[in-house]
Amino acid sequence: MPSNLPQPHITPDTGGTGYVFYSDKSISFLSDLVDSIAERLDYSYTLDPDPEYDIDKFSFKNEDMYELHLEEGFNTKMNGQGGFWIQVKRDKIFGLATLEESFIGEQFDPHTINLYIDNISMIHLTVPDIYQDCQFSKMIYSMLTQGFLHPDKVS
Repeated sequence: MPSNLPQPHITPDTGGTGYVFYSDKSISFLSDLVDSIAERLDYSYTLDPDPEYDIDKFSFKNEDMYELHLEEGFNTKMNGQGGFWIQVKRDKIFGLATLEESFIGEQFDPHTINLYIDNISMIHLTVPDIYQDCQFSKMIYSMLTQGFLHPDKVS
């Protein structure tokens, strides 16, 4: 996988693939964004709130999809679709990060930066598979990332 793509991680107990984003968007904005994605797909969601998160929603099309998820974990066995999970919390970042590409499109040598951010939203998206290999995962990933930039185009 090319290094400029987001690096997923596998959720061991359910088989899903997770992506983590950081944003300056408010919890209210992100809650509306999560709801608009589910509504656009005509999905329902469960609220099984983990007290660590401000938003904790697992979205699914119908009861059959939910039951299949409980039996098999993340999958796309129902017409190429499946459940997805979005968790959001306010967080702090104090540490080092390596930038591998420029945000401004010029020649850029990778280097390490220090981050000291006191109040930022951490968004954890879990989808059935790596988005490069799964149309459904790619669609959810794209709806979320486009929602950060163009919220009016999600709903």
